[in-house]
Amino acid sequence: MNSVMNSMDSFDDIVVGAGAAGAVIAARLSEDPERRVLLIEAGVDYPSDATLPAALLDANQPVMTGHNWHIPARVRDTGFLSTLSSAACALLSASMGDQARMLHSSMHGGIEGSMTNLSSFDYSVGKVVGGSTAINGGLVLRGTREDYDEWSQFSEGGWNWERVERAFQALEASEGNSGSVPVQDVRLEELTRIQSAFVQSCRANGFALLDSEVEVPARGVTLVRKAIRNGQRMSSARTHLLSARARPNLTIMAQTHVDRLLWSGSGTTCQGVEVITAGKRRSLRCARVILSAGTLNTPAILMRSGLGPSAVLDNARVPIRLALPGVGSNLADHAVVGLWAVPKAGASQLGEVTHQTFLRHDSAARSDLHLYMLGGINTNSFPMLRKALGSELGIALAPCIMKPQSRGSCRILSSDPMAPPDVVVNCLADPEDARLIKEGVRLAWRILQDPALRQHVDRVLTWNNSLVNRDSSLESAIATFVRPGWHAVGTARMGLAQDPDAVVDAHGKVHGTEQLWVVDASIMPTVPSVPTALSCMMLAEELAAELRTH
Repeated sequence: MNSVMNSMDSFDDIVVGAGAAGAVIAARLSEDPERRVLLIEAGVDYPSDATLPAALLDANQPVMTGHNWHIPARVRDTGFLSTLSSAACALLSASMGDQARMLHSSMHGGIEGSMTNLSSFDYSVGKVVGGSTAINGGLVLRGTREDYDEWSQFSEGGWNWERVERAFQALEASEGNSGSVPVQDVRLEELTRIQSAFVQSCRANGFALLDSEVEVPARGVTLVRKAIRNGQRMSSARTHLLSARARPNLTIMAQTHVDRLLWSGSGTTCQGVEVITAGKRRSLRCARVILSAGTLNTPAILMRSGLGPSAVLDNARVPIRLALPGVGSNLADHAVVGLWAVPKAGASQLGEVTHQTFLRHDSAARSDLHLYMLGGINTNSFPMLRKALGSELGIALAPCIMKPQSRGSCRILSSDPMAPPDVVVNCLADPEDARLIKEGVRLAWRILQDPALRQHVDRVLTWNNSLVNRDSSLESAIATFVRPGWHAVGTARMGLAQDPDAVVDAHGKVHGTEQLWVVDASIMPTVPSVPTALSCMMLAEELAAELRTH
């Protein structure tokens, strides 16, 4: 790997962002020895397994600090009084002990615990080579046929289940298949005590045990699949970049922020990027730029470069190069409500596997509602939760809307490359999403009350029979506690050229420009019904193969 450049350096391809998509793109493009590839990452690069911190190797627990972006988002686009009213209703429905802890966390929790931040959310996505695959829970789930067939209408049939199924099969390394991503199925005998109790409670409530990959909407409890080798998290930095690092035609430039794209005169042919590295600005030239900076940073870079909604660019005082109204729109994320609890002694342990099982409660036509069991959570990573729960160890049942109809946005407020974008997720803005999450919370409560699981629970934060059974109190509690799932997509979505809200075509090429592509979750027109890491890597593998031919 070449890590030294001079001011005269230029490249065939510059890939911005070394996450689930960018690491794959750079590795695949650099397989051509005649192609000079530069991979830019804002976070730290660890050039070998020996240099990786223990936290990035630990497949059991997500990493919340130290290797993360912290991009603030509004959960919903409502006023402070509405937020405060919902929180007050939820507080009054809680037990006396929970009321005291919740008030203490609100008054003494600093910024994260302040009452003005009840509807805020921290997108602490990965800021390191490997991106969120280096810090997440390691789940690698394909999703259903429906998830990808619905992309067909945005791509003139270019994307569908048959295509992505073949791509998943080529990507995954499992029994009888040699791919780049090692996939390990969790087995029943490996379940922790709390996860095993969850499975028992689901089955006692009439849910069958399903295979780990279900192609159609279904109902039943499922064991997850994880990207693990020898018990360690396998990020895209390890699955794809590690073997590519020795190539002299690949340069990795870490701890470097991309401010904006460079253009040819007043036209829309992209010729490189302007970056900030080691406190200095540099212009880096290339024949083609591929943005893989993620659903929140990719649209911000586009807007700082003059591509986006005219009103947003005018407000940010950025000259308009090309009006693309879809940039930053269509943000979709899984909406989650956590039913947090303190386990009894011995039921769950700090450091144990967080994710092993989930319950599918899909409707007849859509894979729309999942219930995840979370165990062994160290609440010290979430100070407000730590104070409210009154314990450093937590568990949770988390109902999730997997095919949300609600849409949010990501907008820049200025041209400052170090300023975070203004993100509004709008969780549960759509009435059907709101109806489904109520169903999910009530299902979670029923599962939690089953003796097999309830015997392992010391106490539950806030939730009780009275709150869950009354529509008004349940709606207030949901409005207070709903959060995005860290799986945002769609802010530079694909679509046909005549679609005014489309940003890229089915191949990732940005409409109205030359030599500019986007390949990451931002181009997904709808969110898959599973955590998105594997879908991002699949997307990158497919589009990298196309880019190799250009």
